[in-house]
Amino acid sequence: MVHMFMGSLPGKTRTKTLAGRLPDGLSGISRRVFSWGAVGCGLLLLTSTSWLSAQVQDQVFESGTPTRCSILSVGRDSLRVSDKGQQREIPVNTIRKVVFGNEPNELKTARDRIRDGRYEDALALLKKLDPASVKRDLVKRDVAYLKALVPARLAMSTSGDKKRAHDALLGFIKSNPQTHHYYEAAQVLGDLSMSQENYTDAARYYAAIANAPWEDYQMRALVLQARAQLAQGSFDAALASFEKVGSSDGNTPVALDQKLEAAIGKAVCLAEKGQAEEGLQIVQKVISENDYGQKPAVFARAYNALGRCHLASKQPKEALLAFLHVHLLPKLRSADADAHAEALYHLGKLWAQVNQPDRAVKATSLLKSRYAGSVWASKKG
Repeated sequence: MVHMFMGSLPGKTRTKTLAGRLPDGLSGISRRVFSWGAVGCGLLLLTSTSWLSAQVQDQVFESGTPTRCSILSVGRDSLRVSDKGQQREIPVNTIRKVVFGNEPNELKTARDRIRDGRYEDALALLKKLDPASVKRDLVKRDVAYLKALVPARLAMSTSGDKKRAHDALLGFIKSNPQTHHYYEAAQVLGDLSMSQENYTDAARYYAAIANAPWEDYQMRALVLQARAQLAQGSFDAALASFEKVGSSDGNTPVALDQKLEAAIGKAVCLAEKGQAEEGLQIVQKVISENDYGQKPAVFARAYNALGRCHLASKQPKEALLAFLHVHLLPKLRSADADAHAEALYHLGKLWAQVNQPDRAVKATSLLKSRYAGSVWASKKG
């Protein structure tokens, strides 16, 4: 409005004529009043613009209060942001969530649904999202990633075309090799390959995570590769990988969690190699020295490992009780879908062995209905 008003004045001629009509001594005052008015309006516009800018800042959630900033660029290992006028890097391994300023509500809610494992709801929200409403490239890429991620998650759980989901997610990564979702996508591609019993490809995708600059990511990559080797029946190779993780120097909370995962995997390897008693001791130590309320996913896998050690020791009733922990304890059941699917698979067989055929059918039916996309739902024997 200030610029329109000033633009309507015909320059100096108009000012001189207006000043000439005023009593002597007042023309200078009027000019100063007019000048201060224009400055005031200009400041008001600047203040309003700054306020609006603050309202649409990006948010990066690490721990505690989110960082309100402007995301300048993204990479595999970090986000480059402008924070209070200073540019800095935020490492990807510290980030829990990213929310872009002015992003559609559907996108924000879809992220929350994915975090809660409600993939069908997330997919419905993403389908409702109007692509024309997204103007910013970073947000467009985030939408594209989630549209590739969710079908992959669904294909591994309830339903979906695994090959199509694989190709879509891999296509996104090829088009966006520097996305900050790179390591997550590599793990999902590996998990998707595992669900198809394609263990060679799974190990290859997991190996990409080892290229991250953080030790805990490198440890996780090795744990995931070892699980692929274990599923393939390469027990010696898997055992060596798990032991390498267990002997590493990492002592951060995340690194220590990876050591727990390696100990659980080692126990299963030993059981499969005929050393079930040693495996039992290892997994019982994991269970006794940790809090299942704090690490439910770890405990779900630990109880499955305990069950497998008992199976290798020809102790079906003890194995049954171990797998029932994963099925009956809500925190364990919901912490890891693959672990729950594995427990149901074994329960379906074990109930039959202890002359409970109805429960065996119920466990198998639940496995096939809830986890139709899991490798355990199609596993034979």
